[in-house]
Amino acid sequence: MTMMSTNHRSSGNQAGNHSTDNAKTIDGKGERKRKAPAVQPSGVDQHSLKKQLALGRTKLPVHKFKKEICQLMRDNDVLLAVAETGSGKSTQIPAYLYEAGN
Repeated sequence: MTMMSTNHRSSGNQAGNHSTDNAKTIDGKGERKRKAPAVQPSGVDQHSLKKQLALGRTKLPVHKFKKEICQLMRDNDVLLAVAETGSGKSTQIPAYLYEAGN
């Protein structure tokens, strides 16, 4: 995993305001339709499921860089993570931000 960061602070929101509606999708006919809500199978033990998910998170390649990533996020305004597909960049790094309260 390659990490790049910068501590450059700029005034104002340069990123712009982009809104997306993740609840909608376009079907093959070009019509918008709602996605069905996720349904949890009955009889699933919540504690067991949480343990399995936590174990799965530790197996992702990005996990071994968790402390370094968290420190870089505290020290810098911008962090660019470059790693292989499936390494946990888009799922785990936001979770680290959430856990840290950022």
